[in-house]
Amino acid sequence: MYKKNDTNVIFLTYISENLSTNSDRMTKREQNKQQNDTAIVQAAIRLFADKGLEATTIGDIVTASGLARGTFYNYYKSKDEIWEKLVEMLAQRVNEAINSLRRQATNAHDFVYEAFMGYAKVLAEPLVLSLIVKNQAAFRKSLFSSHSMVSIYKDLEEDLKNSAFFDYLTPQQYQMISFSMVGAGLEIMVQSFNQDTTFSLQEAGKFFTELFLGGMERMETFSSEKQKVKNEK
Repeated sequence: MYKKNDTNVIFLTYISENLSTNSDRMTKREQNKQQNDTAIVQAAIRLFADKGLEATTIGDIVTASGLARGTFYNYYKSKDEIWEKLVEMLAQRVNEAINSLRRQATNAHDFVYEAFMGYAKVLAEPLVLSLIVKNQAAFRKSLFSSHSMVSIYKDLEEDLKNSAFFDYLTPQQYQMISFSMVGAGLEIMVQSFNQDTTFSLQEAGKFFTELFLGGMERMETFSSEKQKVKNEK
């Protein structure tokens, strides 16, 4: 699906953009602070992806950033603080990608497929995927408690509710499906990397879509049959 040695700077660019403000209105001091923050975070993500969160020291980050140790502590108290910031930014980026693609859907198939692809394209970036795989326990712990991850669940749940494609589901089913879709998408990407599989994102998206649509169609059939029995009584 992807080469483990690829270099990908998309997420690094996203980080830089999110840490940046309008430089035209900034003083030289403010610009330096912004550049230092970006250097620290970008150095940290590369190290976390290569060595892992636990094995990376603040000294490693300082050396890789080219800044002084004292400068580091002007921005962050610990490497864990950077980690939490990175995970939150990644979840935010995933949510933006999912929302952008999913809301263009004109049928049930496209709704589910685009939700997966929005998620998968972000996670499949080599640097991001290496970061996740190298730090699986820490990533899951941080991701599923992040504010942006809660937003992903809520936004997906609301879009399911507001979509005419899935109006046969119950409130509880909307919620459980949103949890399942996000969790399954992550596992497909991580385990595909671990097993060194060769299928494409599009093939993974097709499987994901057929899996969930098949299950939801059975829910629709069951709901119709249940209503029919109720009416006959």
